[in-house]
Amino acid sequence: MVPVLVATGAVGLRALLAKQQALESSTAVHEAGYVRVGGVPQWIEIRGWNRVNPVILWLHGGPGAPVLSSSYSSFLPWEKTFTIVHWHQRGAGLSYAAAPADAPPLTIDLMVQDGIEVAEHLRTRLPKAKIIVVGHSWGSVLGTRMAQGRPDLFAAYVGTGQMNSLEDDGRDLFAAAVERARSRSDSKAIESLESVASLPFTDVRRMEVVRKWGKTEEMSDSPMLALIAPFISPGYRVSKAFSLRQGFESSRTALFAEEQRIRLERDVPELKMPAFLFQGKEDWQVSTPAALRYFERLRAPRKDVVLFEGGHFVHVFHSDAFLHALTTKVRPLAQ
Repeated sequence: MVPVLVATGAVGLRALLAKQQALESSTAVHEAGYVRVGGVPQWIEIRGWNRVNPVILWLHGGPGAPVLSSSYSSFLPWEKTFTIVHWHQRGAGLSYAAAPADAPPLTIDLMVQDGIEVAEHLRTRLPKAKIIVVGHSWGSVLGTRMAQGRPDLFAAYVGTGQMNSLEDDGRDLFAAAVERARSRSDSKAIESLESVASLPFTDVRRMEVVRKWGKTEEMSDSPMLALIAPFISPGYRVSKAFSLRQGFESSRTALFAEEQRIRLERDVPELKMPAFLFQGKEDWQVSTPAALRYFERLRAPRKDVVLFEGGHFVHVFHSDAFLHALTTKVRPLAQ
């Protein structure tokens, strides 16, 4: 009886979300499906109320953690003034689910080239629109590299949850967590942090302890949300739901060694387009001080920084403020 009720509830939620996400306009664009990118099928969804609006190519985090349609609510108001593109990167979500058995190993270079091909595809589907590339967390690694490699494709780069290096994150966030624990005289937190203090900055166990005692609004720490979301996402086959978690675990494993070598201030010191940092002050997934240092050193024809109250998911928890910054600061560059 319980499984039947759960299944009925999931079907009902899918229908409700599908109705909420309907685009009822003669000028709207809504395309979702597989596109051949880098020689393999990759999932791309294009959504917006007017197909001539500027395009936001959203590069999700992880690696391997795509934005699911069950969590589109924070993006829906954006679709009035932008066309939003959700791309499941190679090795992630529905792209992982469709990957051929002989697909090449995941590398950053390969995924950057995929992202450039996605932008070129958007140029054919929305020829009048200009593209703003927004990189969230891991997506900021791909986004900076894409913008560096093909500045002709993009009107601007926006980083949020911006990375510089895992080493910076490990050092800064550990120091911040210790300071926070001591200011609260939290003996349990202090003991837990001291137990991993001798581990390398990029050690996964050390990172997990830091995030445990420093987290503020991290919806990524909700296993129930991660479990339910694939089953209630409109348009996704339920049979593909389990591959979302598998893609995340596979991507993290495949890319972690390369991820440890990332240092964007060395790898991407300059962008030949306007660059923006929209960052949460209380980010416990990446170091906001490190993101600010990177942007201070980054050479670009124009730079701007907006700091929000909140953490790693400011685009979700402060969606209206994020949209206002996009509309007033970035959108004019794409018109």
